[in-house]
Amino acid sequence: MKRHSFSAGILLAVLASIAGASAAAPSDLANRQVQAAPFDPKYTAYPTFTDGARQWQVVRTGNWPLHVTLSQAGRADVVFELPHVLEQVSQLRTYKDRLIVEGWMNSARAADVAVFDLNTRQMIDEFWCYDPVVSPDGSRIAFVKFYPSHFVDNWEDQEMVYQVDASPRQNRPAVPSTASETGSSKASIKVGWPIYPLAAAELGRSNSSVSGGDTHHKLSHFVWSADSRRVGFLDAQSGRVSLIVNDTAALAPLANVSIYNPALSGTSAVALPALEDWCDARSTPAPSCVEFAYDSVRLTMNEQGVTVVAATADQPPQTRTLHVEPNRLQQVMP
Repeated sequence: MKRHSFSAGILLAVLASIAGASAAAPSDLANRQVQAAPFDPKYTAYPTFTDGARQWQVVRTGNWPLHVTLSQAGRADVVFELPHVLEQVSQLRTYKDRLIVEGWMNSARAADVAVFDLNTRQMIDEFWCYDPVVSPDGSRIAFVKFYPSHFVDNWEDQEMVYQVDASPRQNRPAVPSTASETGSSKASIKVGWPIYPLAAAELGRSNSSVSGGDTHHKLSHFVWSADSRRVGFLDAQSGRVSLIVNDTAALAPLANVSIYNPALSGTSAVALPALEDWCDARSTPAPSCVEFAYDSVRLTMNEQGVTVVAATADQPPQTRTLHVEPNRLQQVMP
C-alpha cells in the first residue's frame, strides 16, 4: 500500500494558522482510531473479541492457515477457517448473524475482509481493500478500493462503504447482475458503495494507472460517528485538501435498486484553504499533500462537528487541534 512514513510534526504550522489552534497533552494521540501493529505473519498476539458469553480467538496451528475458535460455556471449537491470503488478523467483530474478520495480505497492508454467517459457519463474502474501519456498532465498513500493492503508477484512493447485513450482490452495485457474487478477484475488488469521489468523470474509473494528475489521495484514517451513521476523512486532489463526510444511512435505501445514483450518496465536503496554501508553499520535505503524516493525524466526530488533531515533532510531543463545524459542509454533487 502506498502509505508513507513521515515526521509527526508535518501539520503543525498549518493547524496553528487555522482558527484557534491550541496545545493539548501528549496523550491526546494515544487512542488512535486504528492501532497500527507491525506486519509480521508470525505475529503471535492474535486478537480476541468478546460478544456477551462468546469469546472469539484467532489461532494458528503449525503451518495451517489462520482460523477462529469460538468459546462458549468453557468449550472451544474450531469453527471458521480463514482465507489463505490472510497472513495476519487485525480485528474481529460481530453484527447480527455475521462475523467480520479483517487482516493484512502483505507488508504493504493490503487488507482482506472476510464475512461469515454465524448460523451456517460458512464464509459468505470476501473482498480486498485498504484501511478498512468498522463502524462502532459493526453494521458498516469504510474502506479504500483495492489496487495492486506494487508496480503501479498514478494510483488513486477511492472510498467505499460495505453494508455488513446486506448480501454480496447488494454490496456490488458496480458489478453486472450476471457476474459471480464471490469467488473471483473481480468480485473481490469491485465491491462497496462509492462515497468519494463522485464526479461524473471520476466515478467508477480505474484507481490504478490513472491518466492525468487529478488523482485523489486519502490523508487520514476513517473516523465514524458514535451512532455509526457518518464517516469522515481528509482528501487531497491537485494540492486541494478537503474534509469529506458521508451519511451512510443514505445508502441503505439504495441496496435494493439496480442503478446507483451518486446524487443520493449523502456525501458532503468542505475545502480547507489553509492546508492548500501550505501545500503550495512547501516543496520540502513534503512535495505534495500526499506526503502528510498519515498515522499522526487523528479525526474525531460528534454532533458539534469534526476535530482534526496532529502531533508536533517536539520532545515530548504536543498536539494542535482544528475544529470544523457541520454547517461548513456542502453536499457533493456528481
